[in-house]
Amino acid sequence: MTQATGRLMAHDDVTRAQPVTRLGVIPRTTARLEHWMAVVPWVAALYASVYEDVIRDEVALAEIDAEDRVLNVGCGPTPFTALLLARATGAQVTGIDRDPRAVSRAHRLVARCGLERRVRILLGDASAQLPPFDVAVLALQVTPKQPVLAALADRAAPEARLIVRLPAAWCAHMYDALPALLTPVAEARHNKGAFDRSALFRADDVREALRKAGSS
Repeated sequence: MTQATGRLMAHDDVTRAQPVTRLGVIPRTTARLEHWMAVVPWVAALYASVYEDVIRDEVALAEIDAEDRVLNVGCGPTPFTALLLARATGAQVTGIDRDPRAVSRAHRLVARCGLERRVRILLGDASAQLPPFDVAVLALQVTPKQPVLAALADRAAPEARLIVRLPAAWCAHMYDALPALLTPVAEARHNKGAFDRSALFRADDVREALRKAGSS
């Protein structure tokens, strides 16, 4: 652990562990905007308010409560999902991102919100040794999705739930696709432009589906 933020992997290890994936213009632009918003408090607060109903729907979808340990994969420099989940449920939330600059800015935003005791930010990825979790929320921009989901399913607590945020059909080609062999048990629909819906999976189902696909 460093003083500024939790650390799962050395920076060079994180970089080497990740394949280079070309994302579309929308996810690239979103990433740039989030870095800007992370240092402009009033804009960050305004942007966070847009996601309050999404968090409410996801809490209901996965039945998240204060006893759950929540992992937010791909939290970015503006970890609104982690912050809003902690506020809405009282759960302990861990945000994880592989970008050191995003992690540094996310850590400062958490401190500015006074939620350091309920939200922690780690540098790393799903191939690292993850903290125990009952619920994982994958950001829309997470890529590649299949190995991330496989790693999460392997490390998940019994009866863990996975929420995967998915794009609208018109821009789906700009994001890494969800493996076709996975079928959600439920979904929550949103009206957020490129962000279309949140899909709920049982970690046990994901693990079994990927195992069968690997052995076929």
